[in-house]
Amino acid sequence: MASALTKGFAVIIDDDFGKENSDDLIFEIVKKIEEYGIPVYKCDSLARATKFAQNFTEINFIVLDWRLYQFNENVTVTEEIKQDNAKQNVKFLNQLKKICFAPVFLFSSEDEKDVIAELKAVAPELYNDDMQRNFIFVRKKEALVKGNKLFEEISGWIEKNPTIYTLKKWEESFLRSKNDSFWMLFERSPVWPSILWNSFERDSVDESYNIYEQLYRIVEGRALRSPLDKSLVLGTAIPSGNNDIMGVIRATMFVEVGNIQTDDIQPGDIYKMEDGTYLINVRPVCDTVYNRKNKDGKNAFDGDLYLLKGTRIGAEEFEDKHFDKTYGIKQPVNAYVVYGVEDASFYRFQFKKLITKKFDELRTKRIQRLLPPPYYFPPTELFGIRR
Repeated sequence: MASALTKGFAVIIDDDFGKENSDDLIFEIVKKIEEYGIPVYKCDSLARATKFAQNFTEINFIVLDWRLYQFNENVTVTEEIKQDNAKQNVKFLNQLKKICFAPVFLFSSEDEKDVIAELKAVAPELYNDDMQRNFIFVRKKEALVKGNKLFEEISGWIEKNPTIYTLKKWEESFLRSKNDSFWMLFERSPVWPSILWNSFERDSVDESYNIYEQLYRIVEGRALRSPLDKSLVLGTAIPSGNNDIMGVIRATMFVEVGNIQTDDIQPGDIYKMEDGTYLINVRPVCDTVYNRKNKDGKNAFDGDLYLLKGTRIGAEEFEDKHFDKTYGIKQPVNAYVVYGVEDASFYRFQFKKLITKKFDELRTKRIQRLLPPPYYFPPTELFGIRR
């Protein structure tokens, strides 16, 4: 599995890069990584790494020395200094999470248990004692420099971590397809973006949105998906009750408002009103292109959304009326039942309660977008728990 880490470059942050005549083991680790064919970008401080962090969008992995002291070695390291060091490391890791999803290796001269204790004391949410739930891998430097121990340890961790394993397999397929797709378009015509833009402009639809949509379809259609190893995906992980399952189902069903373009209007957009009720838009996307013009130059979109009103369903009512042990949610003919609207409850949107409101009145009230139905049906055991 170490071969999964050969795509892309690694970032290594260690203050020994900035010291003369240092014999720290990080240099041996860098040598082993480069011998494996992985290019390395070396940073001697968090300040330098932070400066270039916006470029770490498609990195292979990060190696971070837990002790990053930028002062003379004769200075006595106090507990206050250690705590400040830990806080700065955590600040960087949280910034990194906003830029990329990549495994983080904390390689230090300190004992592993001490590094983990300091990390958990400052940011317990960043580290889980169950390694299958971690994106951080902690090891002492001296344990990694003998033979091929470095990649044996890393490979063993990846094989036990379904998220990192799936990420690396997906990246391999996606990046290959993205590269092939752009070369294919370029070879057909180097000005293909202009051709698509003009086409969408003539259709009076959002040019940017539709070019992106076209690219997603092309890349997805050309992706050669190598099979995932069932044993590595399943591992020995056991979902922690309903919370794990519910969280994943919600993540696959909804897009939060922060990831929705301001003027992009779609069926499935959910709005929360002042009285706590919810409205879901059902007007087709072709009718709601914001600022779309007719041939006479007037707005084709009248600004109206067609909305269904949603009401919360209690657990007992849901199980009595809308749950089937074999098929899961039973959708009635006169309504649509949705799980996971903001507060992880069930809501029933009545078809007969169709109302219209102006989008400009609602734009600040949008909270989520319900995605099209997935290829699978949520596990029926999800809905059998009384709340």
